[in-house]
Amino acid sequence: MRVAKVITLSDEERTTLVRWSRGRSTPARLVLRAKIVLAAAEGRENKDISADLGCTRRTVLDLRSIKSTMQMDVLRCKTPELVHKEVWTHILAYNLIRTIMAQAAIRQAIEPRTISFKGALQTLEAFQPLIDFQGHRGPAFRVVLYQQLLESIALHRVADRPGRFEPRYRKRRSKRYAEMKLPRQQLKQAMLNGLIKI
Repeated sequence: MRVAKVITLSDEERTTLVRWSRGRSTPARLVLRAKIVLAAAEGRENKDISADLGCTRRTVLDLRSIKSTMQMDVLRCKTPELVHKEVWTHILAYNLIRTIMAQAAIRQAIEPRTISFKGALQTLEAFQPLIDFQGHRGPAFRVVLYQQLLESIALHRVADRPGRFEPRYRKRRSKRYAEMKLPRQQLKQAMLNGLIKI
């Protein structure tokens, strides 16, 4: 049996997702995504989530993988509006990468789901300096470079591994520093005055 990825949410993330899942003016796609992430954070299995919400199991798997693969396990923004923008930016990037993977699959006449998402992401990162350095050479060169990119992405295939499962533990260690609860300038001044140890 496959063990589902554990999703941990901060209080801010949970509050935002609950608000989205209950919002009457929230787009239906966002409501579904919020409900999937909330259910996954409760530790429910993918098949149960998909059955309860009336979506495919792959939809649930994709949303679980976005959080870990796209490094959304820790959101950097603090206000609800910026968290909203950050989540949508990650989803946009995820969809763009999936589109490139689909184009690579079509060129190679293979199923898009057989291409590794992480491998595609790493290939895009590897090609980035080349695109930056050589991108000015004209449209014909960019087309050739893009075809090479698609061929490289198609090489990263996901093997069929029945019965595979991995332990899911949190790898990120907590910092040994206390939380900053005062403005930086006030803390610096307190350090200079000897009120706080460095």
